[in-house]
Amino acid sequence: MAEKGYFVDFVADAAKDYKMGKSLIEYLKKTTNAAKLSKWFASKGYLVSKDDCAKLIKNKKGIVNIKEQSVKFAY
Repeated sequence: MAEKGYFVDFVADAAKDYKMGKSLIEYLKKTTNAAKLSKWFASKGYLVSKDDCAKLIKNKKGIVNIKEQSVKFAY
């Protein structure tokens, strides 16, 4: 296990630290490589599989636009 946990742990931690979520969004904007995204998570202390990273990349448009969606829907 990674020192801080898995993707769900990253999400929970990012909910407390805006910079973490923003960092993920910025990295997602520029990557199309699941292995590199998995290594990015590992560098932050989280274990996220290449398969899960591929899903994130496949759906990155919605993730990158989450801020606008959150404001629009009053989250």
